[in-house]
Amino acid sequence: MGGKPSTGLLSYEKLMECTHCGLCLPYCPTYRELGVEMDSPRGRVYLVKALEDRRVRATERLALHLELCVGCRACETACPSNVSFGHILEHGRSLLGDRSSVSGWWSHLLYCHVLPKKNRINRLGRLLRLLQRSPWPHILDYPAFHGIVPDELRHAVDVLTTLPVTPQQDLQRVYRGASENRLTAGLLVCCMMRVLMTDVNQATVRVLNHTGSDVIVPQGQECCGALHAHAGLLEEARRLAMVNILAFEVSGVDVIVTNSAGCGAHMKEYTRLFPESDGWRERARRFSEKVRDVSELLHSLGLSDGLERLPVKVAYDDPCHLLHGQGIGNEPRELLERIPGLELISLKESDWCCGSAGTYMFTEGEMALRLLRRKLEDIVSSGADIVATGNPGCLLWIAWGLRREGIPVTCLHPVQLLDMALQ
Repeated sequence: MGGKPSTGLLSYEKLMECTHCGLCLPYCPTYRELGVEMDSPRGRVYLVKALEDRRVRATERLALHLELCVGCRACETACPSNVSFGHILEHGRSLLGDRSSVSGWWSHLLYCHVLPKKNRINRLGRLLRLLQRSPWPHILDYPAFHGIVPDELRHAVDVLTTLPVTPQQDLQRVYRGASENRLTAGLLVCCMMRVLMTDVNQATVRVLNHTGSDVIVPQGQECCGALHAHAGLLEEARRLAMVNILAFEVSGVDVIVTNSAGCGAHMKEYTRLFPESDGWRERARRFSEKVRDVSELLHSLGLSDGLERLPVKVAYDDPCHLLHGQGIGNEPRELLERIPGLELISLKESDWCCGSAGTYMFTEGEMALRLLRRKLEDIVSSGADIVATGNPGCLLWIAWGLRREGIPVTCLHPVQLLDMALQ
């Protein structure tokens, strides 16, 4: 059955690129934790190929191996054959059907009826604010609710009410730069930033304005679709890509900036969501060429003037989709080192996944916690006052872990530290 075309957008030849050399094994979090071949990158590639060849069926046991992957793409950085494991994983999950973790009712609600609509995301923010002011997050932990409320949902409520949910601050359409304009940046308003971390978006705008850049918040933008793609919901990911391509085309911006590593990595790869014959593919290519992570853009703009002394010890933790997905590691560190008084401390295994991985921290709680504990140990041993990382899922998950363990360390986005230094 080999050599047949793929049923999705992934060419069959991509499944053949893995030589099963094993050089990726030391870099795979789940393989290091479990030592199971089918929970390694090469084992999962083998399973996806078997699914594609119809040599195996999508059983719950097979689905578990694919769902347990954090999708950190560290194996891609280690791979000498440049195997596109992230794309293979997404394709494999798209073949799982009703064996997929997103087939459950609450996951289906989140992916299909909440994330694709920003007005519903705003309502979710209001619901979380109500929950934070109520005793319900603690009540749900009572044993009487364990058989009624799904464990995943109780865990999600606990994590999502960790950070203070501030009243939704609707961003303006345009923010003018402080000096002669260098460029016009279109800001992607990340779903989680929109609900839980509005201060990160505000800090992003202020720092970009300080460089002289105008910031535009294009109307009509929706969720970038990264979480949908990672879950194998490729059709919905494609639809959301089209919505955002159109919204940013109309805005006429020079660059598209995001403060979410996961969103940026996905948007830089929008092209792969469309077949060669689709007219949207060229539009996706032009869109992706404009996408910049906020640290990448600020570094290229040479931000340094106006930074005041900030006497803190900061450990920087690499978001997987910034380091492995976008190849960006030095830029955030160099930006932080420009802040007078800030001591940038080396963090052991800063390139190791913290376990957040989008919705993974909710759906695969046990493994996510194992990876988080390892990360927290490294943060404590670093002696840092602040741990900085550039992805909302990482910010939320690490902040929850620090609170849960009573560790007196603050978790911030690098752009928040730059904003503090500018003020």
